[in-house]
Amino acid sequence: MKIRLISFLFAVVSIIGGCSPKESIEPSYPFMGKWIVVGIYKNETNILTLDSEIEFNTEKSVFGFEHGGEGLVSLELNYIRNSDYTEVQLIPWRLVSDNVITLDDEYQLTISKLNSNEFNFEMLDKNNGEKLEIRSVRTLNVEQPSAGNADFTRFISIGDSFTAGYADGGLYREGQLNSFPAILAKQFRNVGGGTFTQPLFTEAQRNGSGYLRLTGFDAAGNPLLSPVTDYLAIRGTGSNNKLLYTKYENPIQNLGIPGMKLENINMPGYGFQSTPGFNPYLERLIPDSQPNPYLYSYVNLVETSNPTFFTLWLGANDVLSYATSGGTIPITQLTMFESKLSALIAILTKSGAKGMVINIPDITTMPHFTNKTTTALIQTGTSLGLNLYITQSNGVVRVATIEDYVLPTTTAGTPENVGGAIMPRGFNPLSPLRNNEVLDKDEIIIAKQATNQFNQIIAGKATANIGIVDISAFFNSVKTGLNVNGFNYSSTFITGKVFSLDKIHPTPRGNALIANEIIKAINNKHNAKIHLADETRYNAVKNP
Repeated sequence: MKIRLISFLFAVVSIIGGCSPKESIEPSYPFMGKWIVVGIYKNETNILTLDSEIEFNTEKSVFGFEHGGEGLVSLELNYIRNSDYTEVQLIPWRLVSDNVITLDDEYQLTISKLNSNEFNFEMLDKNNGEKLEIRSVRTLNVEQPSAGNADFTRFISIGDSFTAGYADGGLYREGQLNSFPAILAKQFRNVGGGTFTQPLFTEAQRNGSGYLRLTGFDAAGNPLLSPVTDYLAIRGTGSNNKLLYTKYENPIQNLGIPGMKLENINMPGYGFQSTPGFNPYLERLIPDSQPNPYLYSYVNLVETSNPTFFTLWLGANDVLSYATSGGTIPITQLTMFESKLSALIAILTKSGAKGMVINIPDITTMPHFTNKTTTALIQTGTSLGLNLYITQSNGVVRVATIEDYVLPTTTAGTPENVGGAIMPRGFNPLSPLRNNEVLDKDEIIIAKQATNQFNQIIAGKATANIGIVDISAFFNSVKTGLNVNGFNYSSTFITGKVFSLDKIHPTPRGNALIANEIIKAINNKHNAKIHLADETRYNAVKNP
């Protein structure tokens, strides 16, 4: 079988330059060394874009040269498409000159060096003369990894749903396996990091709490989502009929609890199933042997963690719960936020551990909070000669503007009986959208102000041993449009690749990008040389 490069996209190709032990490599060869090619191949008849379900296994890729132009070059590639594993046979390549290679006498690859970090490639199909161009290239960091002055022997990650690997509206095994702490731990293993245990759902209960799956698109191009309801890890119900999940009672290092706020960390009953408002994700981690589960808190879990290095990313829900409720759930008080954060840091550093505290992203960088729904509803109303009405937090009803964010959970347009007349809800002042369906312009300002104040508190926690990760800046860059290694990312739903189907939590690809931002901050703070993860090997939203 021959490789037909124009039939699929090389998402990542790892090229490892080597040389014969008997001969040296002259500096004139611009492609020697170790690097990664990232880009899009295209020709006159089709443009091949990134498909997140196509992945090249770079660990099995071999690409080496021998000096002099006469030696055969072997390339072994493996790719996965739609979960079917296919092997591509060894293909001989021949070096023609300093920067030209022929591929099985059908393709010719021309390599030119642009600068110390970038190469330009041109692929020529010798049968028909068509050119396949690679859009961009980056070098692979081959510097010897180092832990610097940090100790990653026992890495602990403290946090909420972002830490747990929550995605697509649920916590499930695949999301856990691709959490940003799991990605970090993999990179830490190259600098002395140990095992990293997560409270994974079993393969038999792999879908955990259940989650959303993309099943297709309607005629207008709108995504169709359906809940996953099989292979769940549900064992019953607790107070207020909240679901109870299968217990995980072994020691863990990923202490991410979906839904938790900083104000909840030592709240009595927060992990006890008979308490109204308990958190089922904390409850599943409290052993049945615990003599007084009502008093067992998240702080108790942290106290037994004994880290040598930690990440702490808590506080997002202290603003998010306000935003997702349309401003009906209060934001955590600043004094409480500061005291709870300080208490956690004191526990984590009591034995000299170093770590990174991660700040809070602006909610308006997430696709859940946009004026897209508002704009669509206003346009619908205008076409019918109607206004869209919303209820503010003070109970005042007014006409909506594009500065207000109607939340995706709205039931706008559903028939409602008003004084004996049936009318679409939201399009009459007597039947406005409820306060919890809208984050109005004043509430958006309140959420932004709280986020800035919380981030100032977080910034003040920096010490000689504790660094700060400005993940807020990263989220802002995603919102405006981000290019990483030749691939474009944005906050656009689905096609932006960063956010999962719940429009708040990251995809595996988004988690890899977040992990790399943390690694950059660790390297800078702790004088380490930890290699970045290859983000292109992690999925974005899966196609149906």
